[in-house]
Amino acid sequence: VATKNNNVVNLSWNANNESDVTGYNIYRRAQNDSEFELIIENHGSTEYVDTVSVNQDYTYKIAAKDSQDISYFSALVVVSVSN
Repeated sequence: VATKNNNVVNLSWNANNESDVTGYNIYRRAQNDSEFELIIENHGSTEYVDTVSVNQDYTYKIAAKDSQDISYFSALVVVSVSN
């Protein structure tokens, strides 16, 4: 789930219920970018606040991480940030 307030995007998601999950990798892509950027690695919560530029669309995806690998990516979430 993504909500926005001015240039702040609030992300929240359901926890992965596997016992060995150590955190979450969060990826973001701006509307003119071709690739996703890893913006935080091994985040320890199911909520994240991202500060972004206004008048852009951002796409996010999240993957759970454990000691050996990362899970499949979540569904993509697109957020339009405007004044």
